[in-house]
Amino acid sequence: RGIQESSIARYGLGWNPGNNGKDLFRARESWGLSKIVKKDGRAQALWLPVGMVIPFFIDGRLQRVRIRRPEPRDMGPKYYVVPGSSMGTMVLEPERKAQVVVESELDAILIAQEADGLAGAVALGSASTKPDDNATGVLKKSLQILVALDFDGAGAKAWPWWKDNFPDCERWPVPKGKDPGEA
Repeated sequence: RGIQESSIARYGLGWNPGNNGKDLFRARESWGLSKIVKKDGRAQALWLPVGMVIPFFIDGRLQRVRIRRPEPRDMGPKYYVVPGSSMGTMVLEPERKAQVVVESELDAILIAQEADGLAGAVALGSASTKPDDNATGVLKKSLQILVALDFDGAGAKAWPWWKDNFPDCERWPVPKGKDPGEA
């Protein structure tokens, strides 16, 4: 995806190899989550699937752990958010005067890396997701907002909302492919 080792370290990307390639299951309490008892009386385990670990931090405090599961998947989601995680909007380099809005966190990391201090990046999670209050505040202070949602039907459908709510923003599709990682 073009993400360099320095960015992997900076943003804390990792890999959960599981146990012999199989997903991990842990006691929810070991992660600071409340115990859930299933109908059969047994404790529900915390599922930690094999995959790329994408953490999100604000001021050094962990907000979210998302895991991108590898292909092929027998079932379940491509992305899994570990319970207890915040669903807040990821903003990288919020102090920058220009911001690039993308869908995926991996694309935001790539943009922040390649912009090298010239622009920050806002990862929504999907084209239909709107920025939270924190991200909206960052965007409202920006001198330039480049909306680089995926170059597909969902990205095109989301564009009018951005133009209505941030009139000075510009649609900024990738020159090739669907998203920054593919480009």
